[in-house]
Amino acid sequence: MKSVDGKLDLLLSEATAPLFWTPERLNHNSGWWGHVPFAFWLIANCKPRLLVELGTHNGVSYAAFCEAVVRSRISTRCYAVDTWAGDAHAGFYDEEVYTGFKKFHDNRYGAFSELLRMTFDEASETFEDGSIDLLHIDGFHTYDAVRHDFEMWRPKLSDRAIVLFHDTNVRTSDFGVWRFFADLRKELPAFDFLHCNGLGVVATGGQTPIILRELFALNERSTSALRDRFAHFGSRWMAVVGVDELGEKLKTSEEKATELQVAQSRAVADQESAVTWAKSLDLELADLRQTYARTVADHEAIVTWAKSLDLELADLRQTYARTVADHEGVVTWARSLDLELAGLRQTHARTVADHEGVVTSAKSLELELTDLRQTHARAVADHEGVVTSAKSLELELADLRKAHACAVADHEMATAKVRSLQDLVAEGEQRARHSESLERDLAGVRRHIGELEQELVNTRRDAALAHQLIASNSWRLTRPMRFAARLVRGDWRGARAGFWTSRKSFITVCRLARFGSDA
Repeated sequence: MKSVDGKLDLLLSEATAPLFWTPERLNHNSGWWGHVPFAFWLIANCKPRLLVELGTHNGVSYAAFCEAVVRSRISTRCYAVDTWAGDAHAGFYDEEVYTGFKKFHDNRYGAFSELLRMTFDEASETFEDGSIDLLHIDGFHTYDAVRHDFEMWRPKLSDRAIVLFHDTNVRTSDFGVWRFFADLRKELPAFDFLHCNGLGVVATGGQTPIILRELFALNERSTSALRDRFAHFGSRWMAVVGVDELGEKLKTSEEKATELQVAQSRAVADQESAVTWAKSLDLELADLRQTYARTVADHEAIVTWAKSLDLELADLRQTYARTVADHEGVVTWARSLDLELAGLRQTHARTVADHEGVVTSAKSLELELTDLRQTHARAVADHEGVVTSAKSLELELADLRKAHACAVADHEMATAKVRSLQDLVAEGEQRARHSESLERDLAGVRRHIGELEQELVNTRRDAALAHQLIASNSWRLTRPMRFAARLVRGDWRGARAGFWTSRKSFITVCRLARFGSDA
């Protein structure tokens, strides 16, 4: 429906509706709020197919672009490129800036928009040449940086592309966007807004939308009027955000006031505690005064004690002087000990070498000791056999003693027989005188008697020696040891021969003694 005079038609026109849209990204501070109405109007009237923003921060400008796409019901594909780490111009910020905006973005615009967390140069490789209709450059603001960004992305722009530059009206510090934008205006159609740090608009292709060509062709008066109107539209959202900021500051002030009240209450409580503490200090001061009086008395006693210590110190100094003299003697003695220690070290070195030789000898002796232990074990076993043999020899010795007694009795009988033979000899001599045959017999008998007498003498001598030998304790005690010694040496044949020889010789003596007595 049109008005009668047409004055309401402009207010009801779809072309001006974006100027009155409400942005969704409120409550976030940004230098872009004054340009949000222009962003709404630009998207609604130019209808870009592909939109890319370089430098998004907390997303005020990018959210405005996306909100305009939604309200205009167009099929624009949108991309925001940023590292979300900050820079020297925008300031550096933490991870919450990215996570907060991503949550806001994904819930509203995730169907047609994507956040690319990377550098501008890295992102440029993901877009085809001639594909971008709207490029917003809001990165690092030096002249070289903004020129690099524009030249890097210029091949990606389509023939109807529009490029936006923020901060074209900032001329402080090392900001150089204004100077680069001035260079572009010399060769490309352009328009710029002066409010909110400035926003430059540049057309790079030959198929620029008609409405933007009209914008670039405005005269000075119309340009000024358009700037004022967009600045007025944008001031609304700057005021809203300002009010929100004031509300936040007021809330912060109220919190601080509450904290001050709590602090005041604590101060009152602390004051009461201080009064109580002062009273306790007054009592403590009285105690300290009494303590001081006692301390003065103690000090006088200490002075007296110090004087006595002074006298003692004089004595100690004299003792110290003597000690110093003794110390010099000790030093001389220590030096001589040092020389002696050097000699002992040399001796120790030789001892260590000798010790190594002793260790080697000890090892060989250990091996020899092992052999001796084995030999000893065999000797112990042989000793047990010797003890058994000694017991049997003791029994045999008892038998020999009995045989000796018999031999003595036989000797007495032999003596009696000899006497009887002597009588017979005398009788034979008498008979020899009577007969020559008897004389020959008598001569033979005499020879036989002489032999028997000699044999008897020898028998008596051997019997006496055997008796002495048998009666000897040393022989009797050492005979098992001699026998054991032959066994230990392994002389089994000699031990056996000695045992049987001794026994046979004794038996032979006994038999001779008995034979003599029989003769």
